[in-house]
Amino acid sequence: MASNPPLPPFPGNAITVASPPTTLDVTQESLATMAALSGVLTDYNIGSQIRTIMESIGSVIEQQGISALALALQTIAYSAMSLFGITPSAALPASGTVTFYTAILNPPPATQNVSIPTGTIVSTVGGIQFSTLSDVVLLSGSTSTTAPIAAVLGGSNGNVPPGSIQQILTGLAYPLTATNLAQTLGGQDQETPAEAQTRLAAAISSLVGGSPVSVANSVIGVVASGTTETVLYSTCYEPWLANQTWFLSGSPSVSGLAGFNVYIDNGGGGASSALVSAAVAQLNGSFGPPTVPAYRPSGVPYNVYPAVPVFANVLVSGSLTPPALLPQISGAITSAVSGYFTLPFGTSAYQASVAAAAANAALGSLTSVAVNLYYASAPTTAVSAVSALPYQRVVLQTLNVNV
Repeated sequence: MASNPPLPPFPGNAITVASPPTTLDVTQESLATMAALSGVLTDYNIGSQIRTIMESIGSVIEQQGISALALALQTIAYSAMSLFGITPSAALPASGTVTFYTAILNPPPATQNVSIPTGTIVSTVGGIQFSTLSDVVLLSGSTSTTAPIAAVLGGSNGNVPPGSIQQILTGLAYPLTATNLAQTLGGQDQETPAEAQTRLAAAISSLVGGSPVSVANSVIGVVASGTTETVLYSTCYEPWLANQTWFLSGSPSVSGLAGFNVYIDNGGGGASSALVSAAVAQLNGSFGPPTVPAYRPSGVPYNVYPAVPVFANVLVSGSLTPPALLPQISGAITSAVSGYFTLPFGTSAYQASVAAAAANAALGSLTSVAVNLYYASAPTTAVSAVSALPYQRVVLQTLNVNV
């Protein structure tokens, strides 16, 4: 059967087919799409857009790799901490007492018994709240009564000086005033992961056995019985090796008897007798039951002493632009300089390092800055360094930030 003849060509029957895109067309379209999606300013040189998007993809992959590695290392660290029974400690509230009065000046005798129930809230002007821990009664005819208190929230900011508590937030049946006659104590900030990992490193180092490093690390984290006072820094000092002149020449200027001294610090440049006793118990161990391993070398005499502090003063002064940032910048400088003075035993504090910490904390907001470092024993003579012997720690005593 014959096929139908083709229609005669005329404009209404014309069929057009788009020609396939050339390699140049596809390349230009791809580059335009990649440039639009990358969100990164680039140029139009050959390969620039491809390089830009490849760098963007590579950056994402790199960040994902770093994150995965950090999570893996964190898992290893926390697994090791659990094996040693180490967990970041929670924040602890400060405690103390508060005294309730019928008036601040010349308090008159109360005309009735005033019941002050457990949970009565008192506060500092700055808003740090404390709660009473027991029921007390201000008797008729008396002018005051005292109640134990604890901070509502844990943390070192609950350690307030005498006279800081001035407000009663809980309504009482009789008009009273309140204040704390003594400082509140025992407030402790929540331990950071870095601090917990420092304890882990000390626990691992203590396993070496008998070396000065292991002896010093074995008492890190020891807590005085019934308190929150903790050994944060320690060192093992051997007097018979301290004088290398004697050691090499045989002319004794120090004792040649074997033995060592352990110096401990609660973070403030010293340690209580209770903390010293706890460190001794840790080093001695126990024959039980249960048996607790000792960390001291067998048969070697030793002593445990509080740290010998070398107190330093720091003065930071400068000009700030804009002045509205004063509270933030002043606080940041205070935190940075205080953080610098977490120095181990035998480490000097350097003015240049303190100045760098202060300048970095200011984030470029200071138009001028001067940082002076002093021995607290010579507060008018600026020095380039406050040095410490192997059994001493440099501790920040005062910090003045004037900007």
